[in-house]
Amino acid sequence: MKHDILAVMNLYEIFGYVQEQAWSSLPKDANNLISALNNRQIKAMMTIYMRDAGKQEPLTLNQLAGILNMKKAAASLLISNLAEKKLVSRTVDTENRRFIRISLAAKGRRLGDAITSQAAVHLTELLGCLTTEEQNDLATAADKIYQRYSEKVKGVR
Repeated sequence: MKHDILAVMNLYEIFGYVQEQAWSSLPKDANNLISALNNRQIKAMMTIYMRDAGKQEPLTLNQLAGILNMKKAAASLLISNLAEKKLVSRTVDTENRRFIRISLAAKGRRLGDAITSQAAVHLTELLGCLTTEEQNDLATAADKIYQRYSEKVKGVR
């Protein structure tokens, strides 16, 4: 178990490195935009981005608040700020007008694309020490862990 915790903490450190390298490699306009966001705003935007990339239904404000472990009012302010920056958009749910769905605006999608493409460059370099089979095994294990995580976070992912 101790080895598992250390391995996960090492992965956390690696992801932080990839994130930092990706952000510093962004074109100047994207780098300026990401620098103007706080960590929660970036996490919210990238959560929405990944959901969009996975062709999943847009999150409700309540779901996003749950994922970010924050109160709905705080999530609402966070999304309002991102909407003012034209990174996300809010729409009323067609089936239940009490729900607000959050999706990426075009500017947010471009920023998310830039971040993920730069992250892919740095991750590919790090994974170069693995064989193709090991890379596939890692991806399979990561998918299983993510599925379990998704189930724990109220099934919203």
